[in-house]
Amino acid sequence: MKKVLFAAVLALAPLAAVAQQPNMVGTTNADPLAQSGRSFAQAVYMNDKFEILAGRMAVEKGSPAVRDFGRDMIAAHTESSEDLKAILGHNVVGGRVTPPPVLDPRHMSMYHELEAAGSRTFDRIYLAQQRAVHEDALDTMQGYVENGRVQDLQDFAHHMVPVVQDHIAMLRNVRDEVAAN
Repeated sequence: MKKVLFAAVLALAPLAAVAQQPNMVGTTNADPLAQSGRSFAQAVYMNDKFEILAGRMAVEKGSPAVRDFGRDMIAAHTESSEDLKAILGHNVVGGRVTPPPVLDPRHMSMYHELEAAGSRTFDRIYLAQQRAVHEDALDTMQGYVENGRVQDLQDFAHHMVPVVQDHIAMLRNVRDEVAAN
């Protein structure tokens, strides 16, 4: 009897683990080292939304180098959101996460700061914000690579780490170009 019960428990263990995953991803925590799959996906979506909106403003208000960088960010973060959406379409986190309809208060404040910036200060503010959000994104990605619980999202984060690092390097080049002009 014990052997039969033990075998039944072993057979049901994978189902129990899957059943518990929605509860594990139901919490939101901004700490990059303690993210659920849900909070990670929401952070990526929010960052992408801000990057796209700020990039559009950079295309309108920035110097030529900043406009080019803004276009690059629009393309890169649109692709990131599409890739994330495809991944979420086939894992347990997907039913619990959707792209945000509006910016959160932190990103909205940064966006308003860009809106209010004049032509003389826009590039400086935009580039400083870009550095901050990309450093945050890098921490988020690296944190999920090291501590994430959803393999598809860990793979996504692993793929995105060098992309974000490239964006940070691009920012240095743009900052140098803007300073030279």
